[in-house]
Parts: sequence; C-alpha cells; structure tokens
Amino acid sequence: MLQSGEITIHELRTDTEKRAAVGELSYSPTLLGACTKVGECDSYMLGDAISCLSCEGGAIFPQKLDRAIDDATSELLIYPKGSGERQVVEIELNMMIGYRAKVIARG
Repeated sequence: MLQSGEITIHELRTDTEKRAAVGELSYSPTLLGACTKVGECDSYMLGDAISCLSCEGGAIFPQKLDRAIDDATSELLIYPKGSGERQVVEIELNMMIGYRAKVIARG
C-alpha cells in the first residue's frame, strides 16, 4: 500500500521517459548492467566494461556482475600463467570482485 506522497512506478517511468526525450538522461544496456551517461562513451565503444564500475553513469546489476565474474574466472583457465592476456583478465576480475564486496555487498 502506498503512503501519501510516495512516487508510484508509473510516475517515475513517466518522468524518466520525459527526461530521456529531452536528452537529460540516457539508457543503454551494457555487459555489467546499463549506462545512463548522456552522449558517447569511448570506454563502451572499446569494450571496456570495467570502466563502468567507476563511472557515475554506470548502473551495475548484481546478477550481471556475478555472471561476468564467473566468466572471467573461467577465462583465466585458458591463458598460461604470466601471459599478458591472463594479467589483464586477473586485473579485471579483481576489480569486479572488489566492487561486489565494497559496493554491492554493502547494499
């Protein structure tokens, strides 16, 4: 039951649609969730999903983050220890795990 003065989902959606129509916000799906940044994102265009973790326009979805962590964990098995590819995946994996522990686990 809604309390007096609470915003309903319909009102929120209507406001969001209006703001998107005038270019105040944007919404694009990403590997880790969504991007609400207005304008182009060079990181997204280059496939750098990790940059979304520190971007104010990044909307990280816990289930997508968990899936990306699982994928990166599996990907590590492909590369030999010490290889450049493995180092890159390890860095990205550690960043995602750190984000999950620091931001998502906190609620």
